Amino acid sequence: MPVQRTAQLMGDFFELPMAEATVLAAAKEAVVRLSPTVGAIGEALQVAEVAHADETGLRVAGSLHWMHVMATTLLTWVACHAKRGRQAFDDLGILAGFLGTLIHEGWKPYRDLLCKHGLCNAHHLRELTYLFEDLGQAWAGRMIDLLLS
Repeated sequence: MPVQRTAQLMGDFFELPMAEATVLAAAKEAVVRLSPTVGAIGEALQVAEVAHADETGLRVAGSLHWMHVMATTLLTWVACHAKRGRQAFDDLGILAGFLGTLIHEGWKPYRDLLCKHGLCNAHHLRELTYLFEDLGQAWAGRMIDLLLS
C-alpha cells in the first residue's frame, strides 16, 4: 500500500493523523522488531509436512516485483522480491530447503524443487470455471461440483 494512503488510513481509522515520514519510520522499526518472528516462521515452514506456496505480482516504486507466500494452516510467511522464480526462491531461503509436500499451481520453478508436490485446487477451480463459463464445457461444471463437495 502506498505510504501516503497508509498515512491517510491511520487518520481515518484511528483519528490519528500521521505524516508519511512517520509511516516509513514505523515500517523500518517493524522490520527490526519482527525479524526474529519472521525467521522463526520461515524455519518452522521448512520442516512442515505440507505447505502451500504462491506468488503474485505487485508494483514497488513503479517496477514489477513479486510477493512470495508460503503457508500452512497455522503459519504464513510473506516476502517481496524483484524476481519470480528460482533466483527468488534461493535468495529468500525458504523453499530451496523444503522437503515436505508443497502445494502449488504446477509452475515449473516449483516443480524443480526437491520436495514432494501437490497441485492447488483453488487454481484448478479457477481454470475449470473458465472452461465452464467461458468455453461452455459442461464436464468442467461437474468437476467443479466434485471438487467443492
